[in-house]
Amino acid sequence: MFALPLHPPAARPLRRAALALALLAPLTPAGAQLPREYRYSFTITKAGEPASTGTVYVAGDRWRIDLAGGHHGRKSDNYLLSTDGGRTVTIVHPEERSYSVHDADDFERIVSRVMRGLDAVMSLQLHDSKVATAALGAGEPIAGHSTQRYRLTQEYRVSVGMFGFTTDKRERVVTDYWVDPKLVLPHNPVVEMLSTVETVLAQHDAAFVRRSGEARQKLFRGVPLKVVVTAESTDEDDDGGAGKSERKVRTIQLGEIERVAIDAPVFEVPAGFRKQEGEVSFSM
Repeated sequence: MFALPLHPPAARPLRRAALALALLAPLTPAGAQLPREYRYSFTITKAGEPASTGTVYVAGDRWRIDLAGGHHGRKSDNYLLSTDGGRTVTIVHPEERSYSVHDADDFERIVSRVMRGLDAVMSLQLHDSKVATAALGAGEPIAGHSTQRYRLTQEYRVSVGMFGFTTDKRERVVTDYWVDPKLVLPHNPVVEMLSTVETVLAQHDAAFVRRSGEARQKLFRGVPLKVVVTAESTDEDDDGGAGKSERKVRTIQLGEIERVAIDAPVFEVPAGFRKQEGEVSFSM
């Protein structure tokens, strides 16, 4: 249902930034203090789909996220900007010469908003939902940083009704996080949103979304260096027995942080672009 944007914008300021890169040595593992300007990459992989990558450019409380990769030949040059540390997100559409500004929570909840928009043709009811958390101790080093590992487990049964037919599914989604508690990166709404895609059917239920979000916030703070989402879905037959099962694994991993020099226009909406109002519009 959702595909990552494929191609970062060929923005002239970004080309200038590439020419201005300096001090490219990665930060030392012991140095949790970040430089004034830096960048890092992240990679998203899922079995059966092409890998996608993103690059985040940061200068103080400003950041820009470009996404690249390949998904069934589709391409998008949309990109994200923020000038307040991620509290609001500006979505830039170069092809349309337009942009829109949104609260970060609205962007991250694209999936649940889409599901609620299907009420006219689909009914969804959540039953027996459970949300559990666990601290799993030290994890392996990621991108040169020592990590602590945490787990969020979500289990539920969902009844999906469409055109007079109802199907019951049992789903179990286990999300493992690798976190460096000393490393404070700006909020990354793309990583947060992609970490919840596998619970798409449950996101119709606002109470479940809220409970899961609160559990995640209590588990740890900050941007995880690695996320592995393992989702298992089993159809139930009319007698409540198990039917067809499906297992999916999605991995999101950050790369090493590199010092860079970035021109200010990289974080600005290009001159002459028209501001759009309304719902979040972004190629995912």
